[in-house]
Formats: sequence, C-alpha cells, structure tokens
Amino acid sequence: MNLHAKWPWTAMLGLAGTTALLVAAGCGVSERRVQMETAPAEPTTLEVVLEESGVVESTRVVTINSPFRGRIVQLVDSGTEVSEGDVLALLDVQNLEEDLEEQIENLKSIRNELEAAVEDMTRTLRSNALDISSAQAELDMTRVELANVNQELSELEYLQSRDLVAEDNVRSAAFRLRTSEISTYREDMNLRERVTGSQSTELNNQTRLERISLRASDTLRRIGETAQRIELAEIRAPADGMFLRHSRWDWSSRRNVERQSGEEVREGDRLGEIPDVNHLVVRSQIPESEMLNVQTGTPVELSFEAAGNLQGRGTVQSIGSVAVPRETSAGGQITATGEELTGEKVFEIVIAMEDSSDERLRSGLSARVRFVLDQREGVLTVPLEAINATPDGDYFVQVINGRERETRAVSLGQSNDRRVEVLEGLAAGDQVVIGAERRG
Repeated sequence: MNLHAKWPWTAMLGLAGTTALLVAAGCGVSERRVQMETAPAEPTTLEVVLEESGVVESTRVVTINSPFRGRIVQLVDSGTEVSEGDVLALLDVQNLEEDLEEQIENLKSIRNELEAAVEDMTRTLRSNALDISSAQAELDMTRVELANVNQELSELEYLQSRDLVAEDNVRSAAFRLRTSEISTYREDMNLRERVTGSQSTELNNQTRLERISLRASDTLRRIGETAQRIELAEIRAPADGMFLRHSRWDWSSRRNVERQSGEEVREGDRLGEIPDVNHLVVRSQIPESEMLNVQTGTPVELSFEAAGNLQGRGTVQSIGSVAVPRETSAGGQITATGEELTGEKVFEIVIAMEDSSDERLRSGLSARVRFVLDQREGVLTVPLEAINATPDGDYFVQVINGRERETRAVSLGQSNDRRVEVLEGLAAGDQVVIGAERRG
C-alpha cells in the first residue's frame, strides 16, 4: 500500500509533533511531566484487505439468429423452458431443396463431361505416341542410311586416291551423302514437330480437364453450402434456459411486437435469446491504486445480503485494460449517490464464482467483494498511528529507549487499516510512541 498517497495528514502531524517536541525541549518545558501512549513493535499476522461492491451477471445472453434469409415456419413461444439441443425454430427450406437438386444434376453433367474429356485425352495420347514412335523410327532409318553412305564415300575416296575407281563413282557417292543428310534433317524436324504438337495437345487437354475440375469443385462447394443451410434451418438451443422471442418496434402498430411464424427474416436477424443461468459471474472493480495488487487468479470472498447473506468464493477472471470513473463501473453504480462525483478511477474486473448453482443467485443481484491482497505470518508490525513522515516522503517513528526518546527512520512494507509492516529500523519489543504526545 502506498503510504505516501494514503496518509499525507499523518506526515504533516508527525512532522509538526516532532518540531513542537524539539522546541519544547529547548525552552525547558521538558521539566514538566509528559505522558504518552506507546506500543511494542511485535511479530503479527498481517492481512491486507480490499473491499468493493459488485453485481451478479450472466456471462452471456445467448442470442438466436437466423442463419440465412428465409421464412419462419415454426418458432417456440416466449417463456418456454428449453434444454440444450431442443428445436427452437424452423425456417422454410423448399427453395434450398430445389436448388440442391439442381446442383446435383449439374454435378452429374459435369462428371459425364469429365469422363468424355479423359477418354478423349487418353485416345489423343495414344495417337500422339504412335506418331512420335513412327517419326522416331523414320529418323533412325535415315541416320543408318547416312552412316552407310558416309562409310561408302570414305572407301571410294581411298580407292580413287590409288586410281582403283573412277572419279565419277566418288562424285556419285558424295551426292548420295548430301541427299541422305537432307533426309535425316527432314526426319529430325518431323520428329520435333510431332513432339511439339503432342505437347501442345496434351497441354490443351490438361487445361480442359482443369477447367472441368474447377467447375466440379465449385458445384461441390455450393452443394455443401446448401446442404449445410438445410441442416441449419432447424435451429436448436445452444444452452438450457428460458427462450424469449425477440421484440422489435413496429411502426405501423406503434408498439413492440414479437417474432411470429410466417415472418420473413434476413440472415443474422435476431429470433430470440436465452439468458444463460449456468454461467453467472460477479462484475466488480478495483481502484487504480490497487492495480498492481490484484491480478488474474487473485482469490475473492463473496457475500450476497439479499440472498439470505449467502457466502461464496471466487477468483479474478479478467481485469479491464482501461480505467473508468467509479460511478460508471458495474459495482460503482450500486453505491453511487447521484451527487458530486468522486473523481476516482477504477478498473472493472470479472470474478468467476466457485459455485454459481445456488437457486438464490440471480442476474442483477448485489454482492460484497472482499480481496485478501496479502496475508503474512510473523512480520514485524506497529500500529498505523505510530508512523510519521517527513516532507521528503521518508518515514520515522519515536522510540522510547529507557528515559530517552529517539527518532528512528523506518522502511515500511504492507499495511491494513490498523497496522503496518516495518522492514527496517525496529526490532521486536521496541516501544514506539502512538499518536500525538499528551502532557500532564
């Protein structure tokens, strides 16, 4: 606890008392008999407590919304007790069922088209393979012929160099070689053309299959969405409770009217709600000065005076991230007087109760919230009234040492509304002066 902020008056009184004591000592007033109250510094159990107000709330009011645009065929009456899984409403699905049948027929057509495309692609692949094989065979034959002619030319050139054959034979062989080279080149180009054409055909067929597959996937998606909508048309209770039809302002009749069977609704329109009585929490707040002392998981003691002084326990479930005026917080509204605002900032918190099954608990019920911020055994403490402060914010006490009174600086720890922990400056048994001196 921040003693600097909590006891400015203590510091002033302590400083004033100390100054008066020193002046009196200098003027000889010490000869008069002085009486003062003292108390020992002693080990105690120090319990630091924060008390707040709160209100019981349901964690949620379960809203029942229309999953899609349609007409209400059936709707449970307001005030009906329902269990989780009970049917609350039915929406007309005739159009959805017709659309589902149409999409199924469309999918059958796409399947037939896909089978035909696969068969055509298979046939084309076989034809292309035969063409490529034939072209490859032709190319191989011309290459063999080219090799033979080239060998023949080499032999004739050798024989002609020894005047064993006529020069005309050599020229004839050279001509056949060029012809064979041209044939080989032509067959090679033919093979390349066949391969390129086959690849182009395969790519076109692959593109066709992909397009058909995309159409099939889109149709399957639409079938799934339509089937899901048909399933969602039967709207079931997500929790136990009392179903209440949604009311809205009707300008024609100038009154609030409930949802009715036969009414057209849009996607997301509210049909009703179920207050969830199985998940009650207490909403409260903590001062901003205690934001570092209360954390998620901090234990809380609860009491509900209106419910026969029902007692309970809980833990801090969540803490708000923004400070708000106390009068606007959940528990602060209970104690607000409507007069001048306090100006205090608080953080709203949600407390999870260990047991919220008691039938006396109701949403909106007031609660008293008690935080035990710290409980320390055997810590050295003195009464709160023994603490004095300097203008610089340091703390000190007056200690009786025999017939003398001395001032000691102290370091403080936790405190409550009665006692404060002394970390340094005192020992167990030291007698400290309580409050202002009394003269006799």
